[in-house]
Order: sequence, then structure tokens, then C-alpha cells
Amino acid sequence: LLHSDRALKKKENEVLSQFRKLLRHFCAKSSGNLVSKLVVDMATISELWIYPIKSCGGFKVEEALLHRGGLRWDREFAVMDTKTLEILTQKMYPELASIAPLLKSKAIVYGVGCVTP
Repeated sequence: LLHSDRALKKKENEVLSQFRKLLRHFCAKSSGNLVSKLVVDMATISELWIYPIKSCGGFKVEEALLHRGGLRWDREFAVMDTKTLEILTQKMYPELASIAPLLKSKAIVYGVGCVTP
């Protein structure tokens, strides 16, 4: 393996280890079921996606920071009706899926495409 490939593999293993630790914690808190714990040991992450705005588009990432609330930037924002204070969802407004946030230099940039009035 090239140096960059080894570094990437090491990072993948670290992320997978964090994920397994989180799942073990969840399994221990929820059921303590031995079968659940065995499934954790066999888990594999094939793709990692983040959806910064609830019910809007997301993007694939190579790595993500894991904290108590989940993945950093994942569903940290929502679109809200300022009159009713209701959180809007794709079930109500399918066009929310066309809002495509991007992560650039640790800041979220929002773009809208194909929205019809």
C-alpha cells in the first residue's frame, strides 16, 4: 500500500472502531442482547452520508466526526415555518429534497436547484 492508502485505511479503522463502540454502548443500554452485540462486531460501513438540513439533500463524505448526538453536521438544521413554528418535512414539501447543502472548509453552504415555485 502507498503511504496515503495506509493512512486512509488507518483512518477508516479508527472510524469503524468509534462506530462499533457507539453501537456496543447502544446495545448495552437498550437490550443487552448477545445477538445484538454479535451483529455489531460484523458491521461494515460502505458509504457515509450527511444530511445537514432535516428533509433536504445530503452528500457523501469520506470521514465524519462522531459526537454524542451523532455525526457532526448531520441533521443539525431544519426548515421551519416562522408563522406556525412547525418543522417542514419532505412528506409535506417534496421540493425540500432539491436543497443541496455542501460542506466547504468546515462551513455549510446551501444551494437550491430545480425548485419550481
